[in-house]
Parts: sequence; C-alpha cells; structure tokens
Amino acid sequence: MIIRLAIVEDDEAVRITHEAFFLSAIHDIIVTTYKNGQDLIDALKKGEWFHGVLMDGKLPDGVTGPEYTHMIKEIYPETIIIGYSSDISLKDSFLDKGADAFFLKITSIKELYDLADKIEGVLRK
Repeated sequence: MIIRLAIVEDDEAVRITHEAFFLSAIHDIIVTTYKNGQDLIDALKKGEWFHGVLMDGKLPDGVTGPEYTHMIKEIYPETIIIGYSSDISLKDSFLDKGADAFFLKITSIKELYDLADKIEGVLRK
C-alpha cells in the first residue's frame, strides 16, 4: 500500500526538510506539503485525499492546528491526523479536537526516525 501523507507546516525550511525526510525514511509514500490548514482543506474539497496528516500546532493564519484538525475530522473522519508542536500545552487540544496522536517537534535525528516509525505504524493499521 502506498501511504499518502500531507504535512501542514508554515515554516518553509521545516516543510522541505520533513518532506525529504519522510520520502527517504518510509517506503511507498507520497508526501504533499501545505503552508497552512486552509490550503489543505481546499485541496480536500477538490478531491485530494490522504491517509494521514502531520499538522503543525501553531500557524500564522490565526487558526490553530487543533482547530484545523476539528474542521478536517468533521468532513473526513477517516483521515488520521497527527498533531505536532514544540508547545506541549497543545497536546490536549489536539486530542480533544480529534487528532489520533500528538508528538513534540523533533530535536534530533533519532527522534525524527522514531516519529517516522510511529507514523508509518499508525498509517498502515
């Protein structure tokens, strides 16, 4: 099975790095990136679909990752959403809004590989 993963991240360098990393760390994956949640929602409404979404917690458009998670889950409840942020206080908000998992933003390569393993495990269920 080919995994289709969307990454929502406002920081371009992080978006590019995460995309390249997941393409190299997980076999049979297609990664699409978005700079904000609204771009992802617009793509979903146009027929795009994903097995999972890696959703940043804090986005500059005034809507938080947990809020976008709720919007997406209302329309596409089968989509697995994994919240991630450097702000641990967003964990409960993500989970309350329907996220399937939450991870802190990564600080080391080992943690990034651990996250890839966890994401692959969640998405291949």
